Amino acid sequence: TIPDAEDCAIDAEGTRFHYLPKSGDAIVVQGTSRCHYRFGTVFADTTGAALRIKPTENMPSLMSIVQFTGLIGNPSERKGIGLCGDSTVENVCTMRFEGTDIRDFDTGVFVPDARPSRPDKPGSGKTDTNWYWFSYIRMCNTCIWEQHNGIDDGVWFVNVDASIPNAVAVRTAATYGKWFIIMGSMGWFVRPHDEKNKTKTVILDPGAQYNVM
Repeated sequence: TIPDAEDCAIDAEGTRFHYLPKSGDAIVVQGTSRCHYRFGTVFADTTGAALRIKPTENMPSLMSIVQFTGLIGNPSERKGIGLCGDSTVENVCTMRFEGTDIRDFDTGVFVPDARPSRPDKPGSGKTDTNWYWFSYIRMCNTCIWEQHNGIDDGVWFVNVDASIPNAVAVRTAATYGKWFIIMGSMGWFVRPHDEKNKTKTVILDPGAQYNVM
């Protein structure tokens, strides 16, 4: 767990992390401002996330750069999440995420609904104005999944393939997203005449609007 920090740097690009538990998150970044974190390759066979950005009520995650060399799941099970930008408690905004290989998870990159408004804390949470650059997201059941509430103005530069049977390359319900995608929806194991194993390039869930792909 990386606790709340300002103007902090971690440089661990050449490190191989092995997360052994079958549940929980391998790396959690909490509140952050003007920080630059470089992680190595994270191997995780968990129902949680290899890398989760989840600020607490003490401090949002803003104006920081989070990089990784790779996020690698278990190819025999494909469970859990590679990267999760989690605003269910506090905001994740104006961040930059960069990485090379994300593979073998249930969901490669997951952006869940942000925190709803509540009586003691008016105004809902936000996951907005974030920048994503990934060399390759592949071999995941869903490569990228954005939900709807509070999620807008994301900019994606990604190479993504729906490369296993019934996989989805991009699923989004967000608003004002801008996508620069190199995308494949036919993998090595899927043939055009196979009715049982249809991959999908893009799913637009209810609420998606003003996205440019």
